[in-house]
Amino acid sequence: FWRKASRTENPDVPVIDAWRLTTAVGDSSRPVAERNPYYWKTDSAGSQLPYIDRVTYDLIEQDETAVLKATNGEFDLVDRGIVQLRNKPAFAKRRKESGYDFFETIPQNMNQMILMLNLTHKDPVLRKIFNNKDFRIGLSHAINREEIIEGVYQRQGEPWQAAPRPESPYYNERLAKQYTEYDTALANKYLDKVLPEKNDKGIRLRPDGEPIFFQVDSPDHELDMVDALQMISKHWREVGIDMRVKNEATDLFFKRMDGNHHDAAVWEGAGGLGAPMDPFYWVPHNFNTRYAMPWHFWLVNPKDKRAEEPPPETMAQIELYRKMLTTGDREERMNMMRQIMDNSIDLFYAIGIALRKREYGLVSTKLRNTPKTSITGWLHAYLMPSNPQQYFFADE
Repeated sequence: FWRKASRTENPDVPVIDAWRLTTAVGDSSRPVAERNPYYWKTDSAGSQLPYIDRVTYDLIEQDETAVLKATNGEFDLVDRGIVQLRNKPAFAKRRKESGYDFFETIPQNMNQMILMLNLTHKDPVLRKIFNNKDFRIGLSHAINREEIIEGVYQRQGEPWQAAPRPESPYYNERLAKQYTEYDTALANKYLDKVLPEKNDKGIRLRPDGEPIFFQVDSPDHELDMVDALQMISKHWREVGIDMRVKNEATDLFFKRMDGNHHDAAVWEGAGGLGAPMDPFYWVPHNFNTRYAMPWHFWLVNPKDKRAEEPPPETMAQIELYRKMLTTGDREERMNMMRQIMDNSIDLFYAIGIALRKREYGLVSTKLRNTPKTSITGWLHAYLMPSNPQQYFFADE
């Protein structure tokens, strides 16, 4: 049923989009979409949209190949994937020669990487340690975020927790900046409250006398996260915490999360602009709730054998979020979402690293009516807020 209903797998399915695919995406390395004659929008002069009759996509598995094609000017528009900070110098060198330019993007995501300890860990000793907020605060203060920003993120960003972006109506400065100061003395002060004893190697001892050790799972498509985690591992070793990075295939990563088999995990910082739609860092809303997957399973179905009822403070967040979703008054909804952010200051489920600053895309100098600045991200269908239906080519 879903294959038949999918616009990407079944080109015959009726759509109201500006363009419709001529073949299934999986059947071609170069899918083509043609203008939909039944598209429901016109421009201010009454002309039928979209202006562009045909859009061709290149599906490229290797980033290096895609970067080479982009620098050769083989694409008219690139707004995701390879437009990463580390590639910008290469693009800048070739933009005039290859006939493209930069435009600014405001990412929907708010953080380069969020680190989540498993608060529902199957090991009762680690669960108790991870659930101690002082332990999470100590770990946060032990991270040298400025070093990571310089070494991994091309000096772009600033220390930031799991909190909405400054452009968001739900921006909360206290939530964004708390515990981001790099201070090993302060980190040790918090960690000493939880694990005061150390072995002869300087590693803190768990209450059962074992040296503390845990792994952080990272999906293999996020190489920057692996680099950042390697640095964090060294930072935490300085305060007596033995952490190792577990880089694994993305499908295995998701399976381990679903089975609640992980010690800790990282993911991208979603919810920067669309907090009410993507609130999982503050409410156990969906399958990205890697700090407590059983809480999410409970929210979906309390009878699920994987489910675990959340603690009272988390239940309060869930009930507030549910009430927000069913409230008709816009101002009331916004106030409820702001209250969820205020509550999250005390809960501090996850540890953030760096705010994603405004980024960039590439656009051909022949493609017109394109944005100088645009919101981008999957919640907003990437560049759809800039109305691609009204893009056109100068030579057409």
